[in-house]
Amino acid sequence: MSQHIGVAADQVFFNHVSCPQTSDDTDAKQQRHAELCEEKAGQEEREIGQAEQGTEQAEQSQQSTDHSGEDLNTADLKGYDFSNSNLQNADLSGSILQGANLAGADLTCASLAGADLTGANLAGAILDGADLTGANLEGVDLSGVITIGGTVCP
Repeated sequence: MSQHIGVAADQVFFNHVSCPQTSDDTDAKQQRHAELCEEKAGQEEREIGQAEQGTEQAEQSQQSTDHSGEDLNTADLKGYDFSNSNLQNADLSGSILQGANLAGADLTCASLAGADLTGANLAGAILDGADLTGANLEGVDLSGVITIGGTVCP
């Protein structure tokens, strides 16, 4: 197996396996060494793939995070979990939010103009002053959405 060299907050580093080149006149010992080396290299590729998948899942889980005022327009946020997050004044215009979980998120004065929210969960979200002009709301769960009215957005 590959050895972990270091772990950062969002990265995992691995020793790289370099298999020796086999020649035409290999004996059984050299052949077995080459096979083991190839197996180890294959294991390294699987571990790197798993680490990348873990990083992607961590990126998609944005529960209870603060993205107030952030420019996230035209981003591909399909399937992301922004439940209970602060997205006040965030620019999500033109973004792909298909199947995203925005339950309980504060979207006060957020721009969702032209966003694709197909199948998104907005249950209990605060949409006071949010701009939903031209947004695709097909199959969106809007149960318990909170709008107060009269909010003046910058």
